[in-house]
Amino acid sequence: MEREENIHLGHRNRMREKFSAYGSGVFCTHELLEMLLYTVIPYKDTNRVAKNLLRKFGSLSGVLTAAREELLSVSGVGEKVADCILAVGEFSLQEHYDSRKDIRVYDDCNLLGEYFTEKLSDKKDYCVCVLMLDNSMRILGYTELYELDYSSGGVKAAPFVEFAIATGASVAVVAHSHPHGPLFPSVGDMATNNLIYDALMGIGVLLLDHYIICGKRYYAFMKSPKSSFSQKPSVARYFESKRGSSHEF
Repeated sequence: MEREENIHLGHRNRMREKFSAYGSGVFCTHELLEMLLYTVIPYKDTNRVAKNLLRKFGSLSGVLTAAREELLSVSGVGEKVADCILAVGEFSLQEHYDSRKDIRVYDDCNLLGEYFTEKLSDKKDYCVCVLMLDNSMRILGYTELYELDYSSGGVKAAPFVEFAIATGASVAVVAHSHPHGPLFPSVGDMATNNLIYDALMGIGVLLLDHYIICGKRYYAFMKSPKSSFSQKPSVARYFESKRGSSHEF
């Protein structure tokens, strides 16, 4: 026990100094969550609690949107910790909906590619996100749903559907990072993409495209990256052109 205490001696100060010097980009997700928990767990090891939470909910987004009862079921999480996470989750959700203030029309594939590149280019680990838009291709909401390889069996359709319903979206655009390459989809990526496409179409939401982000580069794999949305003046026409056809476009 004494040895363990010596190992962790000064750990919190080192973490704060690292954050102050380099910012959040050099931290793993569990380290950021660990630092958040410093505020409500003043003395105990928060690293273990952070890892327990991520193991249970799959991602930071999953932790911040979890129900209170689910949080309390995790080892090391008491009422104060649960309340802290719920409060931060509310701020995070508000940030998603503040994206409604962006009144630009995202009807160009390059504009969307640049949007996702800005969000994901600095990610050190896998990240799966979704952008929800209305019929005019204006943003209704953005969220990061998973910190998993998109082609893994861990990526499920339900969070995409739930977020689409919550935002009242008509159109979705998905992106995921390949932090170490390559800049093209795997067979697993395409299979998962079809699963998400079908689930969203089941509630009347079109999955318009899917971007892979690798550093500062992007690739839209549901169509040619050279293809311009300007060829489709409105989402309504796009829907019309796809009625009765397959979703391989």
